[in-house]
Amino acid sequence: MEIVDKQLCRKLWDSDNMEWVAKPSSGAFGGLIIIWNSEVFKKVDVFEGDGFLGIYGLWGPEAHPCILCNVYSPCDLEKKKILWGSLQCLQERKGGRSARREITGFEEFILNNGLMDLPMLGRKYTWYQLNGQCMSRLDRFLFNDEWLTKWPDLKQWGLHRSMSDHRPILVKNEAHNWGPKPFKFFNAWLYNSGFTEMVAAKWREISVHGWGGFILKEKLKMTKEFLRVWSKSSLQEVDRKIEESKEEMNRIDVKAETCSLIKEDLFLRSSHYTELLKNMQLTEEMAQQKARKNWLKIGDANTSFFHKCIKGRWRRNEINVISIGGKEMRQVGDIKQGVMKYSENLFTDEGWTRLKLEGIQFRTISEADICMLTEPFTEEEVKTAVWNCDSTKAPGPDGFTFGFIKNEWEVIKANIMEFLKDFHSNKKLVKGSNASFLVLIPKTENPQGVEEYRPISLIGCTYKILAKLLANRLNKALNSIIGENQSAFIEGRQLVDGVVVANEAIDGARKRKSRCFIFKIDFEKAYDKVSLSFLDYMMERMGFDIVWRGWISKCLRSNMVSVLVNGSATKEFSMTRELRQGDPLSPFLFLMVAEALNGLTSAAVAKGYFHGVKIGEGELEVSHLQFADDTLFMGEATEDNICTAKCIMRAFELVSGL
Repeated sequence: MEIVDKQLCRKLWDSDNMEWVAKPSSGAFGGLIIIWNSEVFKKVDVFEGDGFLGIYGLWGPEAHPCILCNVYSPCDLEKKKILWGSLQCLQERKGGRSARREITGFEEFILNNGLMDLPMLGRKYTWYQLNGQCMSRLDRFLFNDEWLTKWPDLKQWGLHRSMSDHRPILVKNEAHNWGPKPFKFFNAWLYNSGFTEMVAAKWREISVHGWGGFILKEKLKMTKEFLRVWSKSSLQEVDRKIEESKEEMNRIDVKAETCSLIKEDLFLRSSHYTELLKNMQLTEEMAQQKARKNWLKIGDANTSFFHKCIKGRWRRNEINVISIGGKEMRQVGDIKQGVMKYSENLFTDEGWTRLKLEGIQFRTISEADICMLTEPFTEEEVKTAVWNCDSTKAPGPDGFTFGFIKNEWEVIKANIMEFLKDFHSNKKLVKGSNASFLVLIPKTENPQGVEEYRPISLIGCTYKILAKLLANRLNKALNSIIGENQSAFIEGRQLVDGVVVANEAIDGARKRKSRCFIFKIDFEKAYDKVSLSFLDYMMERMGFDIVWRGWISKCLRSNMVSVLVNGSATKEFSMTRELRQGDPLSPFLFLMVAEALNGLTSAAVAKGYFHGVKIGEGELEVSHLQFADDTLFMGEATEDNICTAKCIMRAFELVSGL
């Protein structure tokens, strides 16, 4: 692009309402053009240098001052350093040589200038080598915080490319209505004067009859509606008080500059300062809860910081385009419907009868532990379970955090105990008490397909109290029924124990100069694919009684789920398989499912079909180690061993669904 004229710019812009500035190419160094709508943007000044062209001007009818800078990075490493380094991240390159040395300057430039790189929607890469072996994200827009505050709904889209090896990028400000947002309780409300007494009065005022779980659910629902209305007026009142305190303090400061203050003025200024501090802390804690920065304490950062965290997290997690079954979806309705259907299919059991493990031996639970698991719930036990729950975790469909439950404990504990009593006696979980939201958390930067999201369940307080109680009891019994090969989640065992054994096995093989094979397995969506029927079968084989198994079955089969897509819930659907990530019971129940793999492998070793690795002077044989949903097979490097390991995994898949 050695020559830039109006004809070329008009071909690119396709409009008469345009102005432009250009920096022609120099040899292999590409040229730069900035074209703008002359009715929207008014140029004030232009600046340029080696590898960049910039323009300063006023944007829109409000004449917002802004700077646009177009950069073309040279290929020479030293020149890259001068021009802030290569425009790419380590995760944004596929094929070709490493660019670790080249990105440092650019990363420092971004950090030092407070710039933000928006996620690119629709595509991962912007440059493609002709042979198709190398791809990279070389092109991007960078924005500072002021720009993103002014246009909070900016999206960066990768468009289709034609003859060029670079993909065009489109940035536009577009807001979508994803639907109503569910109620969410903010712990900052607890610090409002008279809040506890207000909630207690409302709770006692509500009259509901029926099962304990129904009464608790309805009281929480009515309290939620009351707080929804109260919070709107309360927040307006807090904002008004903040402004009022600022004005009064400013008035007294102005007076102090001209004359001495009397005692009443000093007292008034101190009172307004105290009131301002209290209300600022309220708004700051609400922002902190939204930002999910739990490692920061109140006062360690200001509200502006939290708002930036909120906006940054929202941009990273927002779903504007998603690929499901090879079909790309961009419309609000299509995305919500597609995600819901995908989740519903994922969590639906195939419905066919699975094989049994009749020839495999498992440890059985003791009579004492059976009695311990099903004894009546005590208030002390329930309170301990509640206080062990994080007060700041994101709430489920009921909208309440455990901060609320703990603060209002004396008022609501009677209804909680009645709900638990009904469950203990009748396995009763009323509709709605076991509902949960499913949120999709990106597993990678710039995810494209639905498989690149991790589903996490946000569970309501009512069910979570029950699940926590059952999980605490089950944890006490697991040590005697789960094999030593499993080292995750069990009291008295550490994950590092398995790591030490694995290192011993490898070191021993090296010293003996013997060949061995090590095979690591990570089950895809392990919790999501567990067959609930197989879990019940494993509990039966381990000797759990019909009462406990009935409780667990009720907990797992009564849940209703809706997916939160950009903060708005889809329609509810039921789940016939899956252990919910976020359910306190899930890690311990999964251990019992994984014990089937332990049993299969141990049986193969006992019958001489699989030969493990010898460790230590006693020649102890180790064949496998299990770390929750990760498994490590270790054995002699023989074809028979490898075939046996494959047979074990296939058998485990057939019986468990994993």
